[in-house]
Amino acid sequence: MNVANVDKAIAIMGRAVNLNMRFYQAKFHAGGSVSVLAALKTEEELHRCGTSACFGGYIAVSKEFQADGGFVSTDGSPCIVSSVSGRRLEGHEALAYWFVISETLAQMLVYGGTDEFGRGRFYGKPLKDVLAEDVIRVLQQIKSGELQ
Repeated sequence: MNVANVDKAIAIMGRAVNLNMRFYQAKFHAGGSVSVLAALKTEEELHRCGTSACFGGYIAVSKEFQADGGFVSTDGSPCIVSSVSGRRLEGHEALAYWFVISETLAQMLVYGGTDEFGRGRFYGKPLKDVLAEDVIRVLQQIKSGELQ
């Protein structure tokens, strides 16, 4: 595990304003409609226009991830090119690579292991109700070795 990158992710989640775990990036409107627009590239753009992002979406737009060679895909997901294989990694694969954790754990971080009722088993609540504090708690459990 790359502890430094987990610490970076905790800091990023501490800055998250409109966390919504259902989309990498999306704009929510009165009445419940959702727009998925062209992906924004920075946290500043995300916050300025009120766009929501999930954990992976926030990592993608962060200066920390981008300083390590990461970038934002057209759907707002994190992308990075593996220095080992040269392959472009996207979504949970990019996070698994950046954190040096299993793809399964990265999938759970991003998608929450949703059950048939829409509850994220990983976070213990529906993904729409997951707060930045919930993600920080899980990241701290990963850092401590409690979750692997």
